[in-house]
Amino acid sequence: MDKWLFLAFMNFMLLFIFLTSFFVNKTSNSGIFFGVRFPKEYQEEKELKDIEKSYRIVISIIFFIMLLGVNILFFNLDNYSENTLGFIMAILIIGSLIISFIVYIPYYKKVKTLKKHRDWTYTKRNVVVVETTLRKPKKDEKIKPIDSKWFLLLFIFPLVSILVTMYRYDALPKVMEIPYTSFGVFKKETLRGHFIIYQFPIVQIFLTALLYGINKVIINSKVDLNSGSIEKAIIRKRKFKKIGSILMMVMILQMLIMFSLIQASILFNFDPMIINYVFMVIFMITMIIFIIIFIKIGQGGRNIETKGEKDELYKDDDDKWILGSIYYNKNDPAWMVEKRLGVGWTVNFAHPKSWIAVGGLIVFIISNIIMSILLT
Repeated sequence: MDKWLFLAFMNFMLLFIFLTSFFVNKTSNSGIFFGVRFPKEYQEEKELKDIEKSYRIVISIIFFIMLLGVNILFFNLDNYSENTLGFIMAILIIGSLIISFIVYIPYYKKVKTLKKHRDWTYTKRNVVVVETTLRKPKKDEKIKPIDSKWFLLLFIFPLVSILVTMYRYDALPKVMEIPYTSFGVFKKETLRGHFIIYQFPIVQIFLTALLYGINKVIINSKVDLNSGSIEKAIIRKRKFKKIGSILMMVMILQMLIMFSLIQASILFNFDPMIINYVFMVIFMITMIIFIIIFIKIGQGGRNIETKGEKDELYKDDDDKWILGSIYYNKNDPAWMVEKRLGVGWTVNFAHPKSWIAVGGLIVFIISNIIMSILLT
């Protein structure tokens, strides 16, 4: 693994986590402030702005110290191994996410207490709206996500990789050099075998299936219509789903092309190092563009222009969200919902399907760890 490419990627990930933490309220769902729902008329109160200012100062100082420490550590790191760098990266990413959430918790509690003491809620109005076209868009709908059927066409990438690999298999040397990681290229000599040769097409199949499933989730997940006017909220949600779907398509295309070229480097014996560098840069640029877009539009499209919008929708559902971020509602049949805090989707932990999904994710992570050990 190239030390400096690793450092660049690590800095990028820390900055990414910092930005999502810094703009947590701007990117959260409409009407949400530190995981607590407020009626539209109270969302610009000075007390809330002062709390957010304090939070941003604290989170900025913490991540500045972390970034400085990481760079000092790596500039003075001489003896390192592939496994050491991978372990450090995992610890730093998980650690920064945990630290970010720990910093958030006291501000969530402070805002929740403030809402209760100031009685910033509606006591006579709790509205529930059902809009079926958001989950099942009409064929003639202008603003809608990419149809999941298009994702199925992407299986042509692993199919072609498998067919070309089958054709070239007998011509490959019995002892080969296999690209070991996408952070630079660490070549490892290994005996030719079907598992080794077909590992990248297998990854392509899994990624395509995964992104297909995620796009289905984007289309069919429950939509949070709890703030703003009904008509404009629906438009915002449609635009947000479309952008999320486009992000999935761009990401999967980049990854499939990258793995196809890496597989080609194995089959036709050329150095894939430049491929890894180029695609890493392209991936970072893509993520930066989408970070800017999501900060600008917010979760569910909350920041899309809505001049003169009335607060027709309001449902105080704070009791359904543990710490303002973990959804647990036994009365909700939906198992996938929009995130309340930050951008994306989450699960209803009161639904059995959610635990199946979490279990599947854990199995996938453990399987990858075992595969890495076997390949090592």
